[in-house]
Amino acid sequence: MRPFHRSALPILMLLAAVAAPPARSAPVIYDTIENVAPVFTANFTTDLAALAALKSLPIAPAAGGIATTVTIYKRLPAEIYAAIEQNALPGLGIYAERVLTQARRQAKRDNLTFVVADYFARGTDPAALRSQLELAAEAICQSIDRLWAAAGGVYGAGELDRSVDVAMGVIAAGQDTYEGQLLIRFPVNEEDTGLS
Repeated sequence: MRPFHRSALPILMLLAAVAAPPARSAPVIYDTIENVAPVFTANFTTDLAALAALKSLPIAPAAGGIATTVTIYKRLPAEIYAAIEQNALPGLGIYAERVLTQARRQAKRDNLTFVVADYFARGTDPAALRSQLELAAEAICQSIDRLWAAAGGVYGAGELDRSVDVAMGVIAAGQDTYEGQLLIRFPVNEEDTGLS
């Protein structure tokens, strides 16, 4: 077999560069959370504080105040992160619940990932805690609306009518202590490339 001629080397290098995936490939299923969580980290606290100010609600630690800070827990539901004693609350778990995809083409895959934003907080005033959950739902929806501009292959989230499911509740958790949980399920559209 004859070795490659020197003039063919630049062409082979160009072909290898075109065929190779980029250094930072677009997301695979795992990376959906990696691209979604930073949007919440960057915006949720500011949005929640702005909503509380808009509604003239007091901010904790004032009496009847709502907590506007949050700790983001990637890939953890509230049942797990709230049970770990050293974890800060309120918390917001961001995790994928299920994914609709295909496995036929490995070079390009369109995914519909159903993500859950799982907000959990404790407080001593059940009415204030309920208000906190309601405003947290609005702040989460604002972050969902920003996801189309997220890094990676995310190109939309919660865009169809009634595609964002919101459920919340407050329960007594002991003497003068209440727990509130907010679950928001929403679809995230993304395109995976560079998988092979």
